[in-house]
Amino acid sequence: MQNHSEVPLTVPLAGLLNIASPPRRWRNVALAAVCCALDLLVFSRVGFELADLAIMAYAVMGYTFLGWRERIPRIVFAAMWVHSMVAAVAIPDYRPVFGIVVALYTVTTLTRRRVGLAALALTFVPTGFAAAAEFNIASPDSALYALMVAMIVLSLFNVGAWLLGRRVHANHRQVLLLEQQREAAAREAVAAERRRLAGELHDIIAHCMSVMLLQAAGARRMLASDPDRVAGALENIERSGMQATGELRRLLGVIRADGHRQTEGEPGRQYGLEDLEPLLEQVAAAGVPVRLLAHGEPGQLDPSVDLSAYRIV
Repeated sequence: MQNHSEVPLTVPLAGLLNIASPPRRWRNVALAAVCCALDLLVFSRVGFELADLAIMAYAVMGYTFLGWRERIPRIVFAAMWVHSMVAAVAIPDYRPVFGIVVALYTVTTLTRRRVGLAALALTFVPTGFAAAAEFNIASPDSALYALMVAMIVLSLFNVGAWLLGRRVHANHRQVLLLEQQREAAAREAVAAERRRLAGELHDIIAHCMSVMLLQAAGARRMLASDPDRVAGALENIERSGMQATGELRRLLGVIRADGHRQTEGEPGRQYGLEDLEPLLEQVAAAGVPVRLLAHGEPGQLDPSVDLSAYRIV
């Protein structure tokens, strides 16, 4: 079973971080420029001779990859690692430090844990070469000290970038999970409301159709013997149809998109137990024997309970 903490977040975080936005691209360019300048001024020994200018050009070329660090973090890390390795092996006066640290932080933030761990392990290769170079150029008395200081400082940079990347990764993952939960809850709420409205529509239509069918059946039986009662039955059928239309209008007014409130005087009030007597009168008018027995004192009901009791009857 896959561990949820290992889920790659590169694609979702692209939207969360809005990495394609022009302001973020310019921030990446500014970050690359600052890191390149720090490497050249703090960790390298370059001047303004022709060879030094070539080293500067190589540094700028390598740091250009950081502009795409959030879009293709693995490739950018690989490019910065190669850039650091070439400098460690072939350019003794140039020490690229911050570029691979930023690339490590980015790949740790946006990818799986094991990818970040692999990247962390790889950073110790150019770190070892850089520490060995400091050992070689130091005096015999301070060579071991220079080696230890370089190894400790560079290792702290690497581990710190990895830990910070994991922390940011966890925070981003939590934000994504909360967003997914919110969207799932919203979808469930919409589905539940649709089910409720479908049930209410069914109840409205079934209730009114039942009353109308009873009235029509009673009118058919009394057509020859009692024309006056037939007229009353037809009037009840008309009233039931108006009631159904009013309830449907009320319900559709709840779900329509324009959000306008129902205007005063429109039919469609919610029915309840206080409407049982008119209901039973309609049924009795169709020739069906019916009586109402009430026990206790009437109380205040929740509107949904009141409507459900009326529909059940």
